[in-house]
Amino acid sequence: MLERGIAINSIVELAASEKIDYIVMGTTGAGGLKEVLMGSLTEKVINQATVPVLCIPAQCYYKPLKHFLFICHYEKARLEILKNLIPLAKRFNAQLDVLQVQAHHEPNDHDVIAEWKAAYPNSGIAFHQLTSQDYEGCVMDFIKLNKENIVIIPRHHKSFLDKLFSFSLSRKLAFHSTIPLLTIPV
Repeated sequence: MLERGIAINSIVELAASEKIDYIVMGTTGAGGLKEVLMGSLTEKVINQATVPVLCIPAQCYYKPLKHFLFICHYEKARLEILKNLIPLAKRFNAQLDVLQVQAHHEPNDHDVIAEWKAAYPNSGIAFHQLTSQDYEGCVMDFIKLNKENIVIIPRHHKSFLDKLFSFSLSRKLAFHSTIPLLTIPV
């Protein structure tokens, strides 16, 4: 389909009008001041789309999807996303890892983690909880160490001021990752 107009608006409107299940986009990445000031079309689609967006970095090479990483906080609201990821991981015969990274000052809530494990007994899902002040670095190290093939994260809507003064993990991964990123709107 060829559309005339502003790309972000056209993509988001087409996804809604055609009842698209998910959007797939290539990303070349950006760095430095361009990343901070302008972002990218892919990032803007991620932030505005009401469906999942799969980002494929230009420097990504095909590898069989054998390791899925779902990054989230262990909250009941995220259990539904996990429930929907299980059949996808099974379709690829892939290991599904769930990771929560928290700061040193945040309390460990072992009851919530136990609840997640109890919700999916014998599922083969590996649940991880790491503590670090360097959230992005910790995630990138985990990806490398565990040879993850795709990262899946819930995408939260943020206010304009939040976007100006914080950098989300999805943004960093979209700009700097060499593996696919799947964002799921919540």
